Amino acid sequence: WYDSHPDDYRRPPGRKIRYMELNRERVAATVGVTEDELRASYDANLANYTHGDQRRARHILLRVEPGADDARKAEIRAQAESILTRLQAGEPFEPLAQTLSEDPISAARGGDLNFFERERMVPEFAEAAFSTPVGELAPITETQFGYHIIQVTDSRDAGTDPFEEVRGEIETRLKQRRTQERIASEADRIAARVASGESFDGVARAEGLEVGERFVERGNTLSELGVIRPDAVEQIFSLAVGETSSPLDTRGGKVIVHVSEVTEATVAPFEEVENEVRQDVLDKKLEETAYNLAATVTTGNWDLASVARTLDLTVQDSGDLAPGTSPAGSGGDSDELQRRLFGDQVQVGDRGVVRVPAGALIYMVTRREPFDPVSFESAKAALTVELESDRKNALRESILTRLRDRLEVEINQTLVGQIDGTR
Repeated sequence: WYDSHPDDYRRPPGRKIRYMELNRERVAATVGVTEDELRASYDANLANYTHGDQRRARHILLRVEPGADDARKAEIRAQAESILTRLQAGEPFEPLAQTLSEDPISAARGGDLNFFERERMVPEFAEAAFSTPVGELAPITETQFGYHIIQVTDSRDAGTDPFEEVRGEIETRLKQRRTQERIASEADRIAARVASGESFDGVARAEGLEVGERFVERGNTLSELGVIRPDAVEQIFSLAVGETSSPLDTRGGKVIVHVSEVTEATVAPFEEVENEVRQDVLDKKLEETAYNLAATVTTGNWDLASVARTLDLTVQDSGDLAPGTSPAGSGGDSDELQRRLFGDQVQVGDRGVVRVPAGALIYMVTRREPFDPVSFESAKAALTVELESDRKNALRESILTRLRDRLEVEINQTLVGQIDGTR
């Protein structure tokens, strides 16, 4: 199989690399911040810790879809009034918020929004929160996002947060910044040692870093190494054998890459792909077995129901299919499947067995609707909008997936709340 299918196991040009990583957590453990530095940062950024009058509140949000008619809005408001009545009767706020609120971020905290200033909220919400005494429930409040059931839980006069309250926040921020600075300087220093002629492995040993190995092809993202830069692979491909990259940013810190071998396009050695070949052969045998069994039980005058009973399977309805689509469970499309289902000569009642990626499909055509160019022309504009929307959504999800692979994600709850309309 391997000898007769060489293109299936062809390896593109690549680089064999060795790499060592400076881990952020390891460096962070060596970073300290003195009390004087914390105080100095607090004093230098005092404006960041000064605030106006604040309220702390929790809420339950029932969203109203944009464009909802009066009947729908009345229905949702009635639900909000029902929840408010339950709260006024003494039911605990937090469980109701966790199960009923459509603001998922605050719902996870029992509806709590922490302290906020008037300007941080949309006007209607701010007015309700700042005009309701601590411990009481506000009337049902409507904003552009829907209906809110609000309970004010605390208040705080304008002033400056004491150093002791924000000390932890300052320490975290300073340590993060100092860790990043130290990682950058350490990575540059280590890369300079290698560039000066010291051996890559020798430097790694001296620095107490492990050396990893892998093969890199163009098209790789190096996401498994946590590399963030999208052009990292191109930088690696610009290096000759024995050359070392500048430090590359990763989600966990920095990585330094050394090219140990340049390989041209070639068929991978059998030993490297033996497991893949073995699986391909097995898949082919299973596919042939499935097809031969399907062909055996569909000889003579057969029908789907009797064949299904023989194979202990269930007859399924594919629903309406269009050219380019395939029935669920078939494993994908094939040219033969398209000819059998959508060829010009296909008629209702046609039946047979066709090879599909999942094995074999025993089918019968139960309905056929010829292409109607007039209807197509009238529907084309709407179809175009739908396809463009689908493609935009697919592109957005693809970009988000690639970003999640390359970047370390941190959620700024305050900013999310502002965008979500609750803060």
